[in-house]
Amino acid sequence: MKQQLLLSSTALIVTISIGVLTCIYVCIKNSLINTVNMTLPEVAQQAAESVENAIKTNLISLETIASDNTFTDETVPLEEKLKILAKAKTQYNYIGVSYVDGKGNLTDTDGNSFSIAGQESFEKAMKGISNISDPIISKVDGSILVLYTVPVKNEKGQVIGCISAARDGNEISNYSNDIKFGKSGQAFIIDRAGNIIAHNNRQLVLDKFNAIEKSKQDKNLKELGEIFKKMISGQKGAGSTFIREFVNT
Repeated sequence: MKQQLLLSSTALIVTISIGVLTCIYVCIKNSLINTVNMTLPEVAQQAAESVENAIKTNLISLETIASDNTFTDETVPLEEKLKILAKAKTQYNYIGVSYVDGKGNLTDTDGNSFSIAGQESFEKAMKGISNISDPIISKVDGSILVLYTVPVKNEKGQVIGCISAARDGNEISNYSNDIKFGKSGQAFIIDRAGNIIAHNNRQLVLDKFNAIEKSKQDKNLKELGEIFKKMISGQKGAGSTFIREFVNT
């Protein structure tokens, strides 16, 4: 079924420094430009900090687990590591959690094993960088997942593996949904490529709606595409556009 999406909006761009989350877009319907220019920058900055802090909290929780002696001690058997992760899965409401050795061999708490060598999240973790993935569509049930991955270091500070935990990808949309401006203001988040990864319309996330790419076929989206480009580059400012687009729901 087709649903018409009609937006008259202004935007403010602000960079989020954590993981792959690049920027946040606050859409204001029927607001005065002058009012927006004066008040929206502060709202957007606070929104960015709120989302960033929520993501950091999840990473810190996983880093705390990774610092446990069960993981830093290379002599502890994998079975013991998985027991700790199984408890953490319940405690932190992870959809799934895995231990990955230094060669990229992943084993999850359900007993599944496969290699993730070469994957971006693994490569970053092996460089000592905690990270969060773009939303992933589950091949099992079509749900949206986000992977949090943190390095595991031995007593010498050497990275010997990593821990990866999957969380409900809708959590990020919930963060942005909590960001309000006036009666009709809303926020959504895009990644470095311009794909929407958090929005109150979940279909736009599933479709990875990208105004930059869409504007190549639809001139009505040209202004929005330009705003997205500015967002990706980290520019701050306000802009206005009128969007008429159809999305599948």
